[in-house]
Amino acid sequence: MYDLITHNQTQDTDMPTPTTRFRQLLAADPEAAERLLRVMEAPAETGRVTTPECVAEVVRPLVLGDTERLAVVALNRRHAVVDAAVVSIGNDCQTIVCPRAVLRWVLTRQKPCYAFALAHNHPSGDPTPSRQDREVTRRLRQAAETVGLMLLDHVVVTENDYRRVEA
Repeated sequence: MYDLITHNQTQDTDMPTPTTRFRQLLAADPEAAERLLRVMEAPAETGRVTTPECVAEVVRPLVLGDTERLAVVALNRRHAVVDAAVVSIGNDCQTIVCPRAVLRWVLTRQKPCYAFALAHNHPSGDPTPSRQDREVTRRLRQAAETVGLMLLDHVVVTENDYRRVEA
């Protein structure tokens, strides 16, 4: 977590640094920033992301809002959180998901990542995955396998619920 707060450069200059993302979250929602810190600072034994519920818990502070947002959680070999960020913000009913951008984000983390999880919100409050959600999951899973990564899970998150996207 120290890296998330103190890191000021990133290999991908088009994306905000982890420090900038954390400061933005801290300014917008201090309680959400604190929850994210607790999850990311947890020891590997308890801070591992191994279930859809874990994914929902990590990303809920990042994605909730009145626009659809896609977050990615980068994971190490033991499925501990390396980094988490919103990579796409859409409108009230959809967001654009570019598999190349998602994989680039995962592959350019400062620490090696071997897996990742996706999550996005449905501002409507209905966590039921759409046909497009399933298609994106399938495409990202194939693309990830091509470059030696594992898509651990994809979940749709609402304020009080979540659903796993089956591809």
